[in-house]
Amino acid sequence: MPLQTFLKKVVLGEPVKPADFLKFLSAKKKKELLNQASYLRGKRVVHISAVAEGGGIAEILASLIPYLRSLGVESDWYFINPDIGKKFFEITNKIHNALQGAPVKISGREWTEYKQVSRRIAVELDKIDCDVLAVNDPQLLLAGHYAHLNKHKIYFSHIDTSSVFKPVWKKLIPVIKLYHRIVFSNLDFVNGSLPGRKVKIFTPAIDPLSPKQKIVPQKEARLYLKDHGDVPQNCPLVAQISRFDVWKNPMGVIQSLRIVQNTYPEAQLALVGFNTAKDNPAARVVYKDIAAVAGKSREIFLFFEPKDKNVLEFTFLSCIGLV
Repeated sequence: MPLQTFLKKVVLGEPVKPADFLKFLSAKKKKELLNQASYLRGKRVVHISAVAEGGGIAEILASLIPYLRSLGVESDWYFINPDIGKKFFEITNKIHNALQGAPVKISGREWTEYKQVSRRIAVELDKIDCDVLAVNDPQLLLAGHYAHLNKHKIYFSHIDTSSVFKPVWKKLIPVIKLYHRIVFSNLDFVNGSLPGRKVKIFTPAIDPLSPKQKIVPQKEARLYLKDHGDVPQNCPLVAQISRFDVWKNPMGVIQSLRIVQNTYPEAQLALVGFNTAKDNPAARVVYKDIAAVAGKSREIFLFFEPKDKNVLEFTFLSCIGLV
């Protein structure tokens, strides 16, 4: 592989002011948050992830980093250069699936590729000064392990590892155990073989300042979807908003629609999974499989590569009453 930059820094927008979000907290929670932040004030926390857009991790970090900065915690976010190559993401996608229980085959050559690229990423990570390195999901698990040997390192697992594919897990668990802390979003996602003293639960939260929280009148939202997506205005609407991924089970959602239609015959379905996450090369294959089924039904609408992703996504959220 030719010499290139393996990591890119995410450039975020306008800074957040503490008063903008502290107003949503009770006096007790506000005091607790400021107290916790004081321990990290002056320290530098660096998050790394596979991509900067197109998935839950990117959405979390896009909110979290500005909040940390506003509380006096130096914080930056880096992601893998998409030009790193399709092969690396194909391998890490297999690892990602195996940690959720899929019986995948990863060849010796693929493990070697994963290790070699991870070492090159680690070289760049070592040039990024930080007090705490936070690694999000298995794409960068090994790179984080190789880098910053004397720094505090946290592994954030955003997936369910309760029923892993053991041949792959056996290769990775020694590395995971070496992290100072291992963070999950749900206690049920924790694999029983992990050291309990290192495991922490960091439950998801809504960002009150996110554009997704903007209220769009439902009538206006339905009119937008009619004009831009040909979705009928007056029918009951079911929507799944997620990447096209086997773990999101879009085929199961289609089957659920049929059950709903037993009570609400006019119900329609929109599957909204934008193709922006470069670490998920299987998305296009999953989309094609779903399209083959959905194409036989006039009641199912697919959105994969729309021109205005953000507006369309927020509009769907408005229609189904989530914002």
